[in-house]
Parts: sequence; structure tokens; C-alpha cells
Amino acid sequence: MPAPVGLNAGDSITDLFSLKKWEEDEEDNVTIARTRGRNAEKPPVGWGIPYYDIEGLRKYIECLRPNEQIVLSEKIHGCNASFCHDGERLWVKSRNFYKRMDEDDAWWDVAIRYDLEDKLKAYPMMVFFGEIVGQVKGFRYDSVIQDGKLLSTIHFFDIFDTKVKLYKDYDDRVQIIKDLGLSTVPELYRGVWGDKETMYAFAEGQSTLNPKHIREGFVLNTVKERYEPKLDSRMQVKLVGQGYNLQK
Repeated sequence: MPAPVGLNAGDSITDLFSLKKWEEDEEDNVTIARTRGRNAEKPPVGWGIPYYDIEGLRKYIECLRPNEQIVLSEKIHGCNASFCHDGERLWVKSRNFYKRMDEDDAWWDVAIRYDLEDKLKAYPMMVFFGEIVGQVKGFRYDSVIQDGKLLSTIHFFDIFDTKVKLYKDYDDRVQIIKDLGLSTVPELYRGVWGDKETMYAFAEGQSTLNPKHIREGFVLNTVKERYEPKLDSRMQVKLVGQGYNLQK
């Protein structure tokens, strides 16, 4: 469509066309969960698992500091999941809902098969964030079919310490995840931010988990956690690939 008169390159059209950001709800991606909030339970008392969301890189790229060490990890398309052992029991949560124990629930199914109740006892009050993959049509990644049943896999990408309300530094959380025998999201690049053309290319191409489908994009983390005033949170941003957006 032609640009309205008076609109110049670089001008925002968000307000002009009343555009709103749309994001899929992970509950809608899971075929097992037929209704929103299925199997939800009340949250824990006195503490909680933070809501996990990431802002877009294009809006905040200027927040990166010169020569700052960063890591780009593959952004994988699945269902956000978080798990925390409080010293007495394991808490399981999707992006929006705490989940009551149910073997048929997609989040609890992963928790049971990966023995998270026992493994996370060693890190009480630490929230482990991961992405459950295999349930989204066209994005099976490394999930498998066994005895006629789809077995989702999970790849972890973050750890939040509820006691001090801070996320673990990148290398520390990766080491903890690996020590527990769990899988991390694929690392695409480590170093300093380069030129736009080179860096944006990491959001494109095929998935490193499965070359049969396209890469969704990448998530940028600083190697050392820090607060970013413009984000009013930690310095962490994402870039969704053009190839992925055009495929949709």
C-alpha cells in the first residue's frame, strides 16, 4: 500500500495504523491443552516465578555498550516453561499459569520424563526457564515419536534466583544446566556486536536443531548480567528472522 502523504523513511506507523503486537499464546500451541488455563493451580505464597518476556532488538540495539561481550542463542519456537523446587515440592508453570500435577499435562509430562523433581532439589528456589518443543506444527525440532506418541523435548536458557531476585550470569547458568544433564538452547555466536548485516544474519537460515525447518531468530544476552535503564530490566533482547516472519 502507498505510504500516506507526509510520512518519511524512519517514521513509526504503529500509531498511524493502530497496530498492535501479536504473540501466540503457548497454551494455544499445545494440542493436549484444549482450553486456556487447563489444569491451573494457585501460585505459591511468599514468592513467585517471574513472567518471562523479551523486548525486540531493533528498538534497543543502542543499549549495547562498546566492546561488551554478548552471546546470541537460537530462539526456538515452542512453549515457554519454568520449574522451581522450593525445598518441599516442584512447581511447574507455563508462561501464564502454574500447573497442577497431571501426567497428561504437556508441562508436567516434560518435568516427569526429565526427572526435574529430583534434579532441581540441588538448586532450591532457583527457577529454570526452558522451551518445550515438538508441539507446534512444523517445528518438531529434536522431538521424537515413540510408540505412536509425540515426545516433546525441552531446552533450557535461563536461571532466576528467587532469593536475590537476579538472573544467573550466562556461563554460570549454562554450566548448571549441563551439570544436571539437561540441554541448553543452541549457541550461535559469542563475542562483541559487529556490523548490522553480519549480526542480523544469525537470525536467518535453518534451525541448528533440525535443518528441515527455518530458524525463528535469536536472543541476545550479555555474558555478564546487568541492568539496562532504557529497558527497565536486564539487558536482553531478541530478533525474529525475516525468513520466519515471511513464512508465517
